[in-house]
Amino acid sequence: MGHSYRDHQDATERSASTTTLSTYYSHQLTNKSRLTFSASYAEADAQSADYAYAQTNLRVRYAPAQPLLGVKTSFGVGFSLKDFAKPLYLEDLRSDETITYDASFVFDKASYLGFAPIVSLTSRSTKSNVDRFKTEELGISLGLKSSF
Repeated sequence: MGHSYRDHQDATERSASTTTLSTYYSHQLTNKSRLTFSASYAEADAQSADYAYAQTNLRVRYAPAQPLLGVKTSFGVGFSLKDFAKPLYLEDLRSDETITYDASFVFDKASYLGFAPIVSLTSRSTKSNVDRFKTEELGISLGLKSSF
């Protein structure tokens, strides 16, 4: 459980107090692969309709025990439901549903000074009852991960 406060000094109505409850369960399969389930629920309280919401997140992640083609991999899928607490763009309350797919590839054999390159691919699709918030995203990120 966590609590945070975001202070927007340029517009105090956008300041928000957020309470989050989260949990996860990770299970090692008989072949040493790992399956992880996570869930969270958050409520944000703010004067602005853009920042007052309740959000539920569910996620499943699979990490094979053996590298694929010499690369450590993991795959995930997530679902998020975000319901806004105050009307802004319509008479109805805004509601967004997001589905995320991702994959990460860690190149341990190419590590240098304790850091290995990592490539992550992400696909995210958001459906909303407010057309301007419907989105499709595809991303790639390159980085370094500690291999200690």
